[in-house]
Amino acid sequence: MVRSWSRHVREIMSMERPSGLCRQDGFTLIEVMVALLVVTVGLMGVQASGVIASRTLAMADQQTRYTTRMAHSLESALAELRRGGVPAPFCEETKWGDQIWLSVDFSGAPLAAVSVRMTRPGADPAMEFAMRGAVFLPDNHSFPVVGEDREEHALRSGGGCA
Repeated sequence: MVRSWSRHVREIMSMERPSGLCRQDGFTLIEVMVALLVVTVGLMGVQASGVIASRTLAMADQQTRYTTRMAHSLESALAELRRGGVPAPFCEETKWGDQIWLSVDFSGAPLAAVSVRMTRPGADPAMEFAMRGAVFLPDNHSFPVVGEDREEHALRSGGGCA
């Protein structure tokens, strides 16, 4: 019975078809379009993840540069205090519009606190990044700030970018 069935199928397949009908091999247009749609959606997902990764890497690189700059500023200010000097406060604007601030607070004498922070004007305050350090100043430490006491200098040092 199996042989007769397979022989019957072969006979049907080998029959000549009328001229208007042709054998259809391959994919239909709808199948090709659906396959292209699926591939397109997949490629868009890959591209989106690449864009997100690129932004994340750029932000990490920027934060690394800020951290390095801020750590250098903090260490320089602390070294200046250790030498008996008073570091000059500053506010520096970066090429991306962010601001790096350095301030010195003498109000907690004999500790001098140095603060370096990065802010982005108009951004979420939670995005502020700060580093702090302190140096113990002996009683004989002289402050070369003429005409100001420690508290006045601490208040003045909180100034900002113009």
